[in-house]
Amino acid sequence: TSFLERLMQPLVRGGHAVDLYLGLQYKYGASSSWVAYANEFVVDRDLFRDGEATPGSHFHSVVLKHIRDLGPCAGFREHMAFKEVAIDLDGEAWVQEVNWWRTKKSDGAATRRTIMRLFYVLRMLWHRALELESSQAVSYTHTMVIRDDVLWYGDVDFRRILALSPKPEEPCLYTPHCGKGSTYFTKPGEFTDYVLMMTGAWRRTS
Repeated sequence: TSFLERLMQPLVRGGHAVDLYLGLQYKYGASSSWVAYANEFVVDRDLFRDGEATPGSHFHSVVLKHIRDLGPCAGFREHMAFKEVAIDLDGEAWVQEVNWWRTKKSDGAATRRTIMRLFYVLRMLWHRALELESSQAVSYTHTMVIRDDVLWYGDVDFRRILALSPKPEEPCLYTPHCGKGSTYFTKPGEFTDYVLMMTGAWRRTS
């Protein structure tokens, strides 16, 4: 819940209207994450006591409670997408053909399949945001894409970010710069995918 407390709440307090899009999936089984220790994680079976993550499930109620515990959030709306994402033929072809995460011990297919599912979920949420803009005649000035394993240690000062690009009509994309000594050192030519922030102009041209 750190992103609710450290990101969403400061944004709302600052007078910004915020829409939160969550892609929620769940099923039992070992993780196929690219993080080596992911398979050591243990599912909280009480959280998924009814065996699913769907509208009206216990898991859904827990997520809603965390959001409501933030207190009054005028201008804040959440959009939750509960869907088991299946990989189509094009996605499976990518899984089998590319060489990312291939090692001597593993062909990396499980990891690439996880990445493809994450992409499909993001694409689904992306389209929902576009549909909302079209149906309600609104336009998001900024969009943030956040991985679910990001831990926020302090409040985000959105004013400082806006100062980097005060005009939403400028197509700009921002990522954190992780220097030497960071747990996620960004090498030349690489970027950190934990958090991406883009202006509305960049999103509409991408």
